[in-house]
Amino acid sequence: MIKQSKNLLCGITVFLFLVSVSFSQSDQLPDSTKERYKNHEQSKILYRRALKKIEAQKYLDAYDELTRSIKLNADFSAAYLKRAEVQIQLCMFEAAIKDYARGEKISPADYRFSLGRANIFLTQGDFKNSSVELAKAKSIYKKAKEKADSEDKRKSFYFSGRSPERDLETLEKKLNDAKENKTRYTYPCQKETERESPFLKKNKGNPPFTKKKTNL
Repeated sequence: MIKQSKNLLCGITVFLFLVSVSFSQSDQLPDSTKERYKNHEQSKILYRRALKKIEAQKYLDAYDELTRSIKLNADFSAAYLKRAEVQIQLCMFEAAIKDYARGEKISPADYRFSLGRANIFLTQGDFKNSSVELAKAKSIYKKAKEKADSEDKRKSFYFSGRSPERDLETLEKKLNDAKENKTRYTYPCQKETERESPFLKKNKGNPPFTKKKTNL
């Protein structure tokens, strides 16, 4: 019992020492570094808030949170990915493609940017470009997975509860089905008025899609 108490006391002492060293080092950081660190932390908070908004299907609110997150950290690839997904729900397809491109520059080993574009092209009935982006997504995923396996690392997004193979197979099945039946898959865009949604106002050239398949 005495030995356990000593070990506990020793552990607490080491922890307090490390905390003091951490604060001491942070005090020595340049103001610009401190500000950048603060912005990045706030950016993560906004990103997590946006995820909750997306889960509640509050896409306009999520768009705002993600835009603020990106302003605080322009290199936050996950925020670009999620904002693109939100823009798709709002039928802002051109804006979504641009966000996919921005995020891909930051994280070129993430297959989801190409997969997202493939999804958009499928929705628009552009089977050729959808096929090209799907093939690119498969290639990116294969190379990244092989690298992760060779380095025996399971820390990337490929192994964080996602199922990339299923994502890729699902889109391929939808694409083949659309080609065979000459149909396209559509998104249930929210029906906001132009006054309520300046985003839709800017993108009013994009047609409002429904859940149902429509003949091309």
